[in-house]
Amino acid sequence: MSAFPNNRQPLSEQRRLDALHDLELIVRGEEASITWRRVCVLLDNELAEINHPVIAQGTSWGLNLTQGGFRFIDGQTT
Repeated sequence: MSAFPNNRQPLSEQRRLDALHDLELIVRGEEASITWRRVCVLLDNELAEINHPVIAQGTSWGLNLTQGGFRFIDGQTT
């Protein structure tokens, strides 16, 4: 559960397709190409979370799927 207010909005059919595509990019480790606006949709709908590794030379943040993100890919609705 997030400590921040939930800005979840119902996803239109196009947004659902975009979210599915973006989640597939995250699974493949290619999330760097996702625009911030689309990352916000994933975060707001609790489909993905930001992973903060220990800061060391050469490390960066990444995105991980949440349980909701895995269910979304499996075809269950959010």
